[in-house]
Parts: sequence; C-alpha cells; structure tokens
Amino acid sequence: MHELFEIVLRAIAEIFFEALLKFPGWLILSAFRNDKSVDADGCLVISIGIAFWSCVVGVLCWWLL
Repeated sequence: MHELFEIVLRAIAEIFFEALLKFPGWLILSAFRNDKSVDADGCLVISIGIAFWSCVVGVLCWWLL
C-alpha cells in the first residue's frame, strides 16, 4: 500500500511541477517568437520557466524584506 501511495504522490508532484515550470516558459516564449512553433519539452522552455520563477521569488523576497 505504501508503494502505491508513493507512486500516486510522485505522479501528482511531477505533473504539478512540470506544469509550473513549462507553462510560463512556453507562454513567454510563444509570445516573443514570430514562427509560433515552440517545443513544449525543449530546454529553452524549461530554462525560461526556471528564470521566470526565480524572478518571481526574488521580487517576493525583496518585497517582503
């Protein structure tokens, strides 16, 4: 039973974090590209998603302190 719970929890976490990283990256990249052909699984999309969330966290930390 423990293994089943771990598999389900891992799948939910993977979907959640993948959507959090890839969606902002895909949205930003598709807004600034002319050809509109953005690979959702590409390294650039993930990098832009990480950069986006880094900026969000940095601004929130600066604002709170």
